[in-house]
Amino acid sequence: MNRRWIACFALAALGSFAGCAPGSDPDPAAAAPLPLRCDVTDVEVARDGMTELGFSADEVLAPFEAEYRSVLQYRDAGTTPLTITVAHDGSPIVLREWTAPIEEPDLECGPKTLIVSVAVTFTTDDGAFAESWTQELHRHDVPPSHTLIANLPTAGLQGTWDPEDATTLSFWVNVNAGSDTPTSNGEIVSVIETTDDSPVECGFAAWNIEPQTGCL
Repeated sequence: MNRRWIACFALAALGSFAGCAPGSDPDPAAAAPLPLRCDVTDVEVARDGMTELGFSADEVLAPFEAEYRSVLQYRDAGTTPLTITVAHDGSPIVLREWTAPIEEPDLECGPKTLIVSVAVTFTTDDGAFAESWTQELHRHDVPPSHTLIANLPTAGLQGTWDPEDATTLSFWVNVNAGSDTPTSNGEIVSVIETTDDSPVECGFAAWNIEPQTGCL
């Protein structure tokens, strides 16, 4: 599973200035100008409209917008039918462009990106999970499949699963609708916070892959 996040901005280091003693030089860090950020422009596009990137939002969504049926295997024992749906959530689709400001024309900015949001549902027949979330997809190309990752606080879960000491559930959902039968695999990982700031992650359920046999 890839965790990749592409961002384009210049980091700003903010200096502090508490004043100067008589005859002393000003603090050069405090006097330095802040770095400039790339300018961002969002243009709304139609779902089926061809973009400057050479593809439409329809083409981005096509490989994984579907209903997926599988069987969730709990690590400790037992199984339950699982249904996952992925679909455009109806929000505006935008083509984002970063450009260097006039004051700093050589500033490196990121490539144009198509941004589309999807709604994901994750439900099991045993009632343990009845979750849903939205997720933004940032695409520079058309993916053959996609990994959707959601970290949901256990306090807001809608199913009957008992979180015990876990504070967060991570859903790793791989989907691929680009074939006759949509396929999915993935895992659910519970996160337990500890007093030494080293959270314990434990995969306890999976579908179409081998579930983890213990905690990390």
